[in-house]
Amino acid sequence: MTIAFLRTPQADSANAYNKLEFEAASHGARAVAYVSAGEKGTFRGLPLVTPSDLASLGIDLLVAAMPLSAEDLQPLTAAGWPMSQVMSHATEKERCRAAWSQNGGEWMATRHPGVNGTELIPKVEYAKVGGPAVGPVAPIVDAVGRLSITTRAFDAFHLARVDAPSSGPYAIGRNWGNFLRATRPQFYAAVEAGDVAAIDNLLSDCLRNEMTTGTFGTPVPYEAYNSWVSAGAGTVAGVRQQFNIWRYCVANADVSRLAAPPVGDPFGVWVGEGIVHPNTFLNDCRAQFVSELLAPIDRPLVLDLGGGFGGFGHQLLSNGSNAVYVGFDLPENLIVATYFLMAAHPEKRVLLYEGRDQVLDAKTLRDYDIVMMPNFMLPRVPDRTVDLFTNFISLSEMDYASIAEYLRQVDRVSNGFFYHENLLDNGENYEFYPVSVFPALAQFKTLWSAPSRWPFFSPSSPHHCHGEVLAARRDLDVARYFGAASRAPKTAIRYATAY
Repeated sequence: MTIAFLRTPQADSANAYNKLEFEAASHGARAVAYVSAGEKGTFRGLPLVTPSDLASLGIDLLVAAMPLSAEDLQPLTAAGWPMSQVMSHATEKERCRAAWSQNGGEWMATRHPGVNGTELIPKVEYAKVGGPAVGPVAPIVDAVGRLSITTRAFDAFHLARVDAPSSGPYAIGRNWGNFLRATRPQFYAAVEAGDVAAIDNLLSDCLRNEMTTGTFGTPVPYEAYNSWVSAGAGTVAGVRQQFNIWRYCVANADVSRLAAPPVGDPFGVWVGEGIVHPNTFLNDCRAQFVSELLAPIDRPLVLDLGGGFGGFGHQLLSNGSNAVYVGFDLPENLIVATYFLMAAHPEKRVLLYEGRDQVLDAKTLRDYDIVMMPNFMLPRVPDRTVDLFTNFISLSEMDYASIAEYLRQVDRVSNGFFYHENLLDNGENYEFYPVSVFPALAQFKTLWSAPSRWPFFSPSSPHHCHGEVLAARRDLDVARYFGAASRAPKTAIRYATAY
């Protein structure tokens, strides 16, 4: 809905506009002007127009901050503006909200206030919201290219599966082992048959099938998006909730950065010119934080343990960072992330698993943009090699012996920071290990720890509550990590609507 605000002496006197602007933006309306009986110019960062200009602006509704008087309405009536399209937020708040929010609200707004001298100047940027995006998405890579990527990823997977330990802290844990066997029957059947074509078909649609159970979702969220009748405005409302957190957490709230790459048949909600999934807000927020934290370093190494389908890695590689993304995971998840990142970033140099004796020193890692390794190769990384070690919502789900071993590796391989999100409380959902029982890191000191800002992982979630934790090495090289930024960021990769 496109709206205008009515400027009146009463509202001026009461300084009543900020609440009105905030409410409209929060409920999905786009404000394009203020209306005054006799003035023109600008007001609070918007054009100030007269009632006779309203018809040409495509206004759906004119909203006043204060109760409307006959004196306020007279210029509107004289200009032929219909009274059915005038409301007072002061006396008809719920009616205003309902009008602004119809069909989930058409716009998402980011407020960027500025200062002119000492005067606060409001500024709002809008992204248009469509409905759920559930139609098929044409892949960015042709069939020959996809099969080539799949073949390379499968070869690395096959080697890793043969070499993977059957016991000890790097063996697949009972939680993930049972879960994968129960939820990926087609994948395991194709693996046993050596059917690369079948695996290629699964990977080409990986965001909508069993290949991303546990890392991107289950069939449940897709079905919610797939049925507008059952999901209704709640689908968009869920994305709006994530958006409203994300826009306060990043320095540049550019929604084009959130557009899903045409890989794996993505789904979500149309926002601006791209398909946006709620998970992307989390991954982009993490990637922006990591990029800013490591800005002084020309070619930082980011080691991500348990990277899922590759969502965080993709956002990091897309936001202009010059970081090397080094992913370690179980082979069954690693094959998906390898396919996703290689297809989304065909221009990147990629190193995959070649054998237990593979060299993974800093020089080798920096020769590539993406390095994807099975979890048991982590001990091959030399001491104090990586600038940032990350783990998002998986350490808590491991066996305790595995948690202890991975944290020992954090202490050993990390030269700068350890950034992770893991359980504070299990809620009513399951029994895993919260951060409070993790073995202590000998070489690191926690800088900050806070409950998750994201609704599904926050203290308000009945399922579980996660914490966001940043730790720094006790003997941190301050000059390296807090010097001047080494380079200007590159332009982010963007995906248009031509899918």
